[in-house]
Amino acid sequence: MAKHTIVVEFDDCTSPQYSIDNRVLGGRITAVDMDGDRLTMQERLLTALEALADSGELSPEGQAVADAAIEEATRAVRE
Repeated sequence: MAKHTIVVEFDDCTSPQYSIDNRVLGGRITAVDMDGDRLTMQERLLTALEALADSGELSPEGQAVADAAIEEATRAVRE
């Protein structure tokens, strides 16, 4: 299963109505972010995680978890 994030900004104040299970281009909507800030928040969380991993304050196990999370998050945010 492939998931895609599509960001659409509308010029007017009226936006189309979305709901879970609506069909779009052969797929099914599973999440809708009405704030339009989801990608920015993901980037902020990635930056914070990178700073924590670089701080040297994590245990070896914590560092391994942080490194794996950074790798996955980087792939998700950048794609």
